[in-house]
Amino acid sequence: MRKKVLIINNSARISGAETSLLTFLHHCHPEKYAVTLLVPPGAELARMAPHCTIKTWNLRRIQKSGNVLRLLAQLAGVAWSTVRLSFFVRREKVDVIYANSNQSQLYACLLNVLVRRKSIWHVRDNPGHAGLARLFAWGSSCIICISRHVYDQVPASRTVKHLVYNGPGAPAGPFCDDRGRSVREKRPVHRPPEKSDPGPADGAALYPDGIPGKRD
Repeated sequence: MRKKVLIINNSARISGAETSLLTFLHHCHPEKYAVTLLVPPGAELARMAPHCTIKTWNLRRIQKSGNVLRLLAQLAGVAWSTVRLSFFVRREKVDVIYANSNQSQLYACLLNVLVRRKSIWHVRDNPGHAGLARLFAWGSSCIICISRHVYDQVPASRTVKHLVYNGPGAPAGPFCDDRGRSVREKRPVHRPPEKSDPGPADGAALYPDGIPGKRD
């Protein structure tokens, strides 16, 4: 039976996070996973994503603002949208919720309160405030960190968070050991052969008229 995965991506434009997600979807086996991609209306990702069902949703993005009332209004909109989304998760019997960014993780955290599901948080940026990072890490079944710096910023146990590099120039092979330390593939070092002093035969070849300074 296929696992049902709900991927939340609340960005309408294609950036590094969306490019990485496209790579993931290209390698996702449709015979094992039934993926539903949740995107805002007009998202560029909707016409590019393979092997998944596209569903548009009113996914808000929190904008930084010094106006407390405006910030509260944004959070209220996210909360209401998440309540409606929880009915969809129950109806479709979703098994795993996958948040593709920090902004998407806000929806995943609220869903984790309303409907208990396994959740994956793909941390692609610095979480920022320590309290916010702790809130986002709470309840996550798996946390994927894209760099050592991000890994160190996420307050979660080593059994939950994992270091997986992505992007151009990412190291190949096993990315981290069981303690989260980065591991790179060891390759043999090629050194030039050591030069030896020319022997009698070599000296004769270099100086056919006789080696200078040599007496018979």
